[in-house]
Amino acid sequence: MKKHRTLWIALVFLLTAVGALSAAASNAEVEDARDQVEQAEAKAKDIREASERFRAYLEELNQELDQLTEEMEELALRRAEVQASLETTAAELEEARETEAVQYEAMKKRIQYMYENRDAGFIGVIFSEESLSTILNKAEYAMEMAQYDREMLTAYQETKELVARKENDLLTEQTDLDQLVRETEEKQNEVLIAIAETSQKMEDCAGELEDAEGQLAQYRSELQKRELEAEERMAELAEQEKPDDNQVADGTGSNAKPPAIQPEEPEKPSPAESTAAPDIPDEKPDTPTEKPDTPTEKPDMPTQAPTEPADPQPTEPEDEFDYSVYSDLELMAAMIYREANMEPWEGKVAVGNVIMNRINSSRYPNTMIGVLSQPYQFTPWGYPKYQNALKNGVNSECTRAAQVAMSGSENYIGDLLHFRTVKEGYEGIIIGTHVFY
Repeated sequence: MKKHRTLWIALVFLLTAVGALSAAASNAEVEDARDQVEQAEAKAKDIREASERFRAYLEELNQELDQLTEEMEELALRRAEVQASLETTAAELEEARETEAVQYEAMKKRIQYMYENRDAGFIGVIFSEESLSTILNKAEYAMEMAQYDREMLTAYQETKELVARKENDLLTEQTDLDQLVRETEEKQNEVLIAIAETSQKMEDCAGELEDAEGQLAQYRSELQKRELEAEERMAELAEQEKPDDNQVADGTGSNAKPPAIQPEEPEKPSPAESTAAPDIPDEKPDTPTEKPDTPTEKPDMPTQAPTEPADPQPTEPEDEFDYSVYSDLELMAAMIYREANMEPWEGKVAVGNVIMNRINSSRYPNTMIGVLSQPYQFTPWGYPKYQNALKNGVNSECTRAAQVAMSGSENYIGDLLHFRTVKEGYEGIIIGTHVFY
């Protein structure tokens, strides 16, 4: 009998050790899957940031291109104005040159006439007068005519020079404008090349992001699978360690302790020993009444009741956990964390959309706690992991998703009220690994 008890105890410890090793292996697989998810998330984040930088740079390039286009239009208008001014100035210069030539020819003819006819002609006309005053008047008139010719010739020459300088200035400005146009065109070409290169980089980033998000979704699915397997193994282990009522009653359960033997000086077991069967000293009764291998039991010595393992259900009863101390935002953020932490942004917000749709629906309670605590609806409710998420807080993305869902600024599912893991036969809006219907 003692040998059988020893074998039974060894078997129990062996099964416990195997379960512990299996749980440890499951936890290691979960951690590896989480590392893969974190690496994939970091890679996707880097690609998104690079894409945003390219997008911002592309906007700057487009703004610069618009500015250069406006400058080109202004330069074109200025060139047209200069060209028109040049044509006008050229006509004015030609007119000034013609006027100068005519005035010069007229003055030259008058001077030539006076010198060629000074004996009988011009001088004779002057001195043919009998009155001295008349002679002086005609002489003064001749001098004024000569002075007028010189002044007019000088004025026409100055006008011609002024128009010529104006023409030269316009030609210089036209040259400068041509140079500006060439430089602006070169800048435009450089910006167009940069826009083409940046657009190509954005397309490359989009492809890389699509691949990274696909890989991330695969890793998230694998992580969920690993977590579910780990939870199932822990539940199985807890179930194996938990004795049923019949086995506890007759002392044959996996955690049951063999019937105690009355030693000469019985010792009280310590708390650490209360869950395991201690080695029982090989005592023989003074007067054996049964077979030698059967220990004598003392009728008034009760058998030590086995201590049950931790229940996978919430260690703190739901009615003892005070949810009212938490805000609606905290309650929703924790639920999003437990239901959709590994889902994309849209999937997180969509879970919040379902909660808000139910609050606003006449078919469900109109409070956050009322909706979340409904039986068989949001399964994380009441479990330690959800309560720990409330106590310790959740990541900023889940909190932001809850804020967005509560404000109604983003809604990806309309007025739908249900969601579940994607499965054949369920039609609706698929976001990540969930289908909303």
